[in-house]
Amino acid sequence: MFKAPYDSVILAAGRGRRLGKLTEHRPKPMLHVLGKPLLQWQVEYLRHGGLEPVVTAWWLAPQIVALGAAMDFDVAVADSADYAPGGCTLNALAEVGDLQDVFVVLMGDTMVPTHPRRLVERLRRLPDSFHACLLVRRWTEHDTDKGVLVPSAGNWRAIEKPKKRYHEARVWMGAGAFRLSALDEPRGEAIFNAIRPDCKFAIIESEEPELDIGTFASLRLADKYAQQHYITAMMGPRGDS
Repeated sequence: MFKAPYDSVILAAGRGRRLGKLTEHRPKPMLHVLGKPLLQWQVEYLRHGGLEPVVTAWWLAPQIVALGAAMDFDVAVADSADYAPGGCTLNALAEVGDLQDVFVVLMGDTMVPTHPRRLVERLRRLPDSFHACLLVRRWTEHDTDKGVLVPSAGNWRAIEKPKKRYHEARVWMGAGAFRLSALDEPRGEAIFNAIRPDCKFAIIESEEPELDIGTFASLRLADKYAQQHYITAMMGPRGDS
């Protein structure tokens, strides 16, 4: 039985090309961290905070569907022959009434130290003129392949893989709370292409790094990073859910 309307979405439809052969036969969110798929950690993490996710899938989707059957979470399989339309999937879920008025989004290849429930609480305390609350960190010289948020006319705007350094730029850490009113007409594949251009963002800055398994080097260090920065803070001393 479907659990919609969902209060959280994990975007796990990406191809994961930066990991090369590692993701030829396994979706990136299904790669293991501390002995189990990163996606499993994320679902347990959201449920630990009282949130029930729907997971979007595309690349090798049957593997994610199988995990969903084992853990009893719903999977929305993206319909695309060429790329994974994460933004369009969000809009599709909204159009059929499958999202609550305020919902959490997590990127399927990251883990963050701040629980998204805090972002939801922050967004609900803000006026309706704020459409989203995003967890961010400072942009560094090592983040040249990441999109950034930069201050603009009292708000923030997203720039895809900037070619120059922006003053006060921030990297979105892959966790945010959104209002349904934030979503635009379906367009593009990136999440910020699914958001209305005039959306107003509330920003929460973290000093902790996120675990991003988008590269081979970070995957090799994932167990160490998870133990140091995430699992204890999110799930308890032994990662109990």
